[in-house]
Amino acid sequence: TSEGKSEHPTLTIIDRGEGQEPERLPETILGLSNRLKVDIPFVYGKYHQGGSAALRFSGEKPTDCYQLVLSKRANSLKPQNDDWGFSLVRKIYIGKLHSYQYCVSKESHIFTVPASYVIPFTKQQNIDFPDGTLIKIFDYQLTKTTSIAYGKSALAEELNKKLLQPAIPIHLRELRSQYAEGRTSKSTQYTIGGLLRLIKDKENIIKEEFSIPADLGPLGKRDVRFLILNHKSDNPNVITYKDRKEKIFYIESGLSLNSQTVGFLSNTCQLPDLADYIICIIDISDVSPEQTNLFHSSREEFANTTDYRILKERLKMVFQDSKFVDLQREYRHKEIASAEKLDKDTDKILESALKEDNDLLKSLELGEDFDLSVDDGQYPDTEEEEHEGTYFPEVFELIGESSREVKENSFLLLSFRTGAVDNFLDRENDQGICDPPESKFFSIIRRIPKDGIVSFRIQPRVNVKVGSEERLTFRLEVPSANFNETLEVSLKIVAKEWYTGLDYPTFITPQKRIFKIPINEERKLNFRTNVSNDFFQKKKGELDFNSNDLELLSYNLKDGLLRLNIKCLAKTIGRKDDIEVVIRCDNGSQLHTLLPLEVIEDEDAAKFNKPKIIPIGKDGWISRGWDEEGGDIAEVKKDMDGITVYYNSESQVWDFIKRSIRSDDILGAEKMYVTQCYLQALHLYIEFKEDEDYVSLVRRSMKAFGKSLQRLIITRFRR
Repeated sequence: TSEGKSEHPTLTIIDRGEGQEPERLPETILGLSNRLKVDIPFVYGKYHQGGSAALRFSGEKPTDCYQLVLSKRANSLKPQNDDWGFSLVRKIYIGKLHSYQYCVSKESHIFTVPASYVIPFTKQQNIDFPDGTLIKIFDYQLTKTTSIAYGKSALAEELNKKLLQPAIPIHLRELRSQYAEGRTSKSTQYTIGGLLRLIKDKENIIKEEFSIPADLGPLGKRDVRFLILNHKSDNPNVITYKDRKEKIFYIESGLSLNSQTVGFLSNTCQLPDLADYIICIIDISDVSPEQTNLFHSSREEFANTTDYRILKERLKMVFQDSKFVDLQREYRHKEIASAEKLDKDTDKILESALKEDNDLLKSLELGEDFDLSVDDGQYPDTEEEEHEGTYFPEVFELIGESSREVKENSFLLLSFRTGAVDNFLDRENDQGICDPPESKFFSIIRRIPKDGIVSFRIQPRVNVKVGSEERLTFRLEVPSANFNETLEVSLKIVAKEWYTGLDYPTFITPQKRIFKIPINEERKLNFRTNVSNDFFQKKKGELDFNSNDLELLSYNLKDGLLRLNIKCLAKTIGRKDDIEVVIRCDNGSQLHTLLPLEVIEDEDAAKFNKPKIIPIGKDGWISRGWDEEGGDIAEVKKDMDGITVYYNSESQVWDFIKRSIRSDDILGAEKMYVTQCYLQALHLYIEFKEDEDYVSLVRRSMKAFGKSLQRLIITRFRR
């Protein structure tokens, strides 16, 4: 309960647990640093510091720290002394050091009252309290002076994030008059069930659940559990949960010891549109003493150590699973579809402005062919049939050779065909088991099954020498089906090979079956080959490009990829003569290829894949880590589908502009605001994209740019 002052309330905590006999209070609740609960796996407070820790947050001054402790042994335990014992605890300073003291009688005994005594506070509040423990913390320094039971800033919300799965519910009651008088119990009382229970109790909030067993380095092998929330366009009720900054929780017996925020998923893992909808649970209840090096002494925050940096790198690998790639793509499309639509006029303005900015257009390399990394002249099969797996695995079959090489500082994907449905390792009934094997030399992460194939990402551990070999046993088991199969694979770490290429090419393969280009547009055209990077520089050969409808502007050769910059000269659309590309070598050899050409209309030019732009309103600021006052105006993020500009549609800058110009000019000013946010953010992205912190650098630079943008637009429309 909370009572008293708004900014410094008195909190009363009542626990109907075992309680203590009066003479036991000094060595239990009033004691420090005893090993009372260390062997009880499902409780907190194992370090016997919890009671004293709260004192530093009580009192308006550091010297006014007091709390009342009152306890009675549970009647069901048949205590020898069933009186109530109580004492007042304070924190005092002796010189520069502080200490804790509790009050006793002149005879050094704990104060008592008879067992029949009824506690006035519990009687007034109609609380059944025949035994147990009551602690009253006076003038507690709440971080946010709001109701403890109701609202986004309430203490209840913070406790829900810390206690994801409490063993028993916790009931809060707000008694302060400014938050309680005239209000119903719905807004003054709240029972905490934990964040996970809240989400699971909501209908249609969760899209899917799955887990990935992974080697997390300093934390060892862990079963990383994921809840993916439905997109807000599918269920608006999800907004309350998606907007929370904390996304990855490290829990011990249901208590979150630490968390990582949405920024790690959005920026480091490149999942900007999916990040809000992920909840990740990592159970660390059994951490060893060595593993606690990850934490500060309080165990409530990670220390910025080498171990923590390795942990983040391993987690990043987990989020590289193709499952998250597919989900990010799906949620990005939903985000674009559900976002405020730019009218066609504004969209054309953005496209025209981008096309006029030649430097930016070239830097972004828009319209570039997709590099399929095909080196054998064969096109990949693009027709994908939907996988219909069997309920139980049919086989456990290694795809490829049983002896593999893994390059240092790289990784290998090892895949096994099962024929089963993709959820057979995460379903509730008849669940399969296919965990990564123990390994001395390799860090192994199992990926989510896809199309009946289970894959493992295998990477050499740090400081493991080239030439190290290991034989690993992979196992697939379904106990309910009596299915148990094992396969052995030999792995060897080899030195990284740098691309050198041949003196003369032996093939040249276009990366498209047909090249499409709009009238008057420029595009990139890629060919895969196997010649050294300096082949043309050393004049060992020359390139002939023959087409009546295209102009070759420039070309570049790097690591087996021949990239041509092409401009369309044709004035009519339709199929044209094939493009002819010939490499003539000074040793007399010659490579020749033909590629079909089609000139298309501009509006059908799907390959002008300009960066997307998505507006972000106030409901999305916090989850993106933006200034809560609206000072940020834009940021840029890149994922597997390209570059996206996110601009603040309700920023301080835009609000000020709207108040400073005529209402008739607001639409034109908005187009200018959006265009400038878009172009300037992209220029900054080009400037900072090589920096791992490019998202933050672009965001901060755009925040500064906003001040001049504000003046620029107002001056323009006041004329």
